[in-house]
Amino acid sequence: MESTEVEVFLQAAKRYCHLMDSLNSLGEIEKFKQLHTAVTELYTKALYLPETEPGKDDSFDIDFQLPQVDFGTHNVYWGGYDPYHSDEDLEEIMEEPLNETLTDDVLDIYSDVKRGLILYEQGNHAEAIAEWKYNFEIHWGTHAASAIRALHSVNYL
Repeated sequence: MESTEVEVFLQAAKRYCHLMDSLNSLGEIEKFKQLHTAVTELYTKALYLPETEPGKDDSFDIDFQLPQVDFGTHNVYWGGYDPYHSDEDLEEIMEEPLNETLTDDVLDIYSDVKRGLILYEQGNHAEAIAEWKYNFEIHWGTHAASAIRALHSVNYL
């Protein structure tokens, strides 16, 4: 029996992946509102995933297709930077602002979360939870934070 935190995250992950798989069937306004809600929910629930040791076998070969998404003129946005860069690094970064894409953000989230869902559905629960938590901390959490900021701008500014 999994913890409540894992069950709550699992449901959020399923909702996110389902939304991504059907995103282009939504109207533009609804697409951005639902995506904003789903990414925010997923990020919030990931904060409470427990520390879990993966099993011994980490050689899972998991293959799946990424969904096709189209954000039109809202795809590219000015990216952020690590707020804790040194002053020297910051000067260099500010000379050339970064362009980021919403497509990259949401598909990177999808890829990491979907892989965990497949592991979980195959009965590899510890591996799935460990991957979700680890990848949240080092990869997709940053993409989610960036996407939330961009989606907030699309929806409210």
